[in-house]
Amino acid sequence: MNVLIDANIPSNVWLWESRPEPRESAKVMEAAGNGVIQGYMTPTLFLYSMLVLSSGVRNNALVKAHGEDLLKCVTIIPQGKRVFMDGFEAGLWNDIEDCWQYHAAKRFKNPIEAIVTTEAERFNKQGMVGIKAYTATDFVKKFLK
Repeated sequence: MNVLIDANIPSNVWLWESRPEPRESAKVMEAAGNGVIQGYMTPTLFLYSMLVLSSGVRNNALVKAHGEDLLKCVTIIPQGKRVFMDGFEAGLWNDIEDCWQYHAAKRFKNPIEAIVTTEAERFNKQGMVGIKAYTATDFVKKFLK
């Protein structure tokens, strides 16, 4: 199963005590790392997850180690100019970054079947076609039994 992993999922794992769904997020990341699912991120998702981590731990060696581990678990998909234009042309989403993630997933050569995010409800309210967003908890219950 091809899954776009939002930046908040690895952040939930790294910053365990202050984030929602840390255990379930860890299960999603473990499934990506073990090849049970094919995990994907866009460059902006990877960057944002690193920014959240570095602001939360302030330890360059730990940030580097977690970043390298993350890159072993996911494949970075293209997010070129057309993806950003698609997002602008799609109308007003509540969060333009979410819109760009969806359009990157839609344009990717390997069909993305799901987005795992802490804000699944926000994604699903935007009228996405062909891709459903799940919280880590819902994704684990449905696909990682």
